[in-house]
Amino acid sequence: MIDQKSVREFEFDAGVKREARGNHPLPNGARYSPNGVLVFPFWCADVPEGAALDHLSDYPESGEGLLMRETLPGSGLLSRFAFFKPPVTEEVPHE
Repeated sequence: MIDQKSVREFEFDAGVKREARGNHPLPNGARYSPNGVLVFPFWCADVPEGAALDHLSDYPESGEGLLMRETLPGSGLLSRFAFFKPPVTEEVPHE
């Protein structure tokens, strides 16, 4: 069972500007970001704070060094898995 407190919303940036789409209706679940780019919201659980989306895939491929999470139902995405770069931690030099 998924802990609802660990569920966070992310956005997949399609890279398509509003002007390039004309007056076509938005795909299911899509919206425009504040800078006018088409984005698809999606949800994943247990993604550490500071992790960054690397890519999406239909398959649970091995993404070396990446965190794989299943996308939760309700988004406009067709991809089933999201891969995140782990958060960067700054190491403090030892003296």
